[in-house]
Amino acid sequence: MRRPRVAITSRRVDGVEHLALLCEPMMTSNQLRGLIDRLGQTQIGLAALLGVHDVTMRRWCRYGVDGLPAIVLKLLANGKIKLRDIEVCRD
Repeated sequence: MRRPRVAITSRRVDGVEHLALLCEPMMTSNQLRGLIDRLGQTQIGLAALLGVHDVTMRRWCRYGVDGLPAIVLKLLANGKIKLRDIEVCRD
């Protein structure tokens, strides 16, 4: 498994230095949009299935997704779970 790219950035606001750690997402926006197409879903439909707001899904489709949602989406992408599995768990 390859290591994610990580960068540290800083900026000064009102005389105070702010540091931020920027990490590459676990699932890129291109991977997510490709998955949505392969599943025959829409962004809004997949957002509803995952229980997130459609604005959140649009943000993921633009910038990528991290954390537990990325793990679930990767399991979907690899065929380890199906959409029906998510539906059953949400009910």
